Amino acid sequence: MDMSRGKTNYVLGGLTDKGLIEPKKLKNHPDHIRWRYILTPKGMKEKIVITKNYLNKRLKEFDVIEREIAKLRKEIAVDGGDDAS
Repeated sequence: MDMSRGKTNYVLGGLTDKGLIEPKKLKNHPDHIRWRYILTPKGMKEKIVITKNYLNKRLKEFDVIEREIAKLRKEIAVDGGDDAS
C-alpha cells in the first residue's frame, strides 16, 4: 500500500477515534506487540453504506454500457449487418 508505519498508525488512530474500529492487543506474543483491529457496529454500518453506494454506482455504469451496446447493435443492423468486406 506504500504507507509508512507512522502513516498507518495515524490512519488507524483516526478510525479508532471515530469509533469505526476497536484495537485489541493480542496476547501470546512476548517478543512483539501485535494488534487486532475489530470493526465496531458503527464501523459495520459505515461499511454497508460505502458498499451500497459503490454497488449503485457500478450498476448505473453497467446500465450505461448495456445501452451503448444495444445502440451499437442497432447501428450495425441498419448498416447491413455483419458484412466484413
